[in-house]
Amino acid sequence: MHSMHKLWAAWLAAAAVGAAHAQLLGGTWHEDCQCYRNMRWGAESWYEPDIAKVLYQDLDFFPAAPDPQGGRPLIIYAHAARATKYISVSRGNLYPVLVQQARANGFSVASIEYRHPVKDDYIVPAPHDDIAEATRWLRAHASELDLDTRNVFYLGHSRGTLALWTALHYQADPQVRVNAVYGYNAQASYQGTEMADRFLIPEDREAFVASYQARHPQYALFGSALADASPDMPAVLLRYEKPFFRTLVPAELFTEHHPDFGLALCGQLLPRSRRAPCTALDNTSIEHAYDGFVEFFQQYLQP
Repeated sequence: MHSMHKLWAAWLAAAAVGAAHAQLLGGTWHEDCQCYRNMRWGAESWYEPDIAKVLYQDLDFFPAAPDPQGGRPLIIYAHAARATKYISVSRGNLYPVLVQQARANGFSVASIEYRHPVKDDYIVPAPHDDIAEATRWLRAHASELDLDTRNVFYLGHSRGTLALWTALHYQADPQVRVNAVYGYNAQASYQGTEMADRFLIPEDREAFVASYQARHPQYALFGSALADASPDMPAVLLRYEKPFFRTLVPAELFTEHHPDFGLALCGQLLPRSRRAPCTALDNTSIEHAYDGFVEFFQQYLQP
């Protein structure tokens, strides 16, 4: 059966038998969000210290209206720390700002649950690859979900900019590679030594690295978006809440969301990027974290 017909059939089933009983790929249809909740894309579960909950490798899927010409482009959203993949219809602004705006412009959205190499570093080995595996799962089920596998995008917030590392690390893998990445408060290089050398004054580097390594015994496995960047990387737009420093800072001023990370990433790529631009913008408040994400992604849609 054609992918569009499958998705229409699922929606009609939801209307016919009630939201509590309509399912697609294990996810249950919810009328309030017009979405499927809790699709299991993987088998793992884990304790999330930030929110004191057991979480699962699952996702919520917000489909755009089926496209008679073919599948819909997909935005994969990775949430910030102290949150989950659950996007509430009635609380906060994620639903109107992210989901409704995306769907109004023809994008489906998958909000994914995932592990993080630093935030979940009690897990051995440090878990890097959840976003990549979720992307593979979504592409494998493109027919059922009415997706266009040529048009996949990452949107991440803070912790969720692990999506940026994923895009750079897996850019040669056609099952993971994305067209573009939009990130707010991105800090996707997790090597303490690299952060110290790039952003701290020399006299504070040794103590910073020693403290970082003591707190994170698996630091050598954390990975670096800066190290994985290449001229073939996808288009990148990064926004930061704080203003750029544009100078080395003492350790007490170092912030997890160091805005100069964006400058460092884009600065080393601009002279040799072959595919698409890398842009970093500062002084963006949380209220404007997602300004222009649809227009940015639209520039990189494949026909």
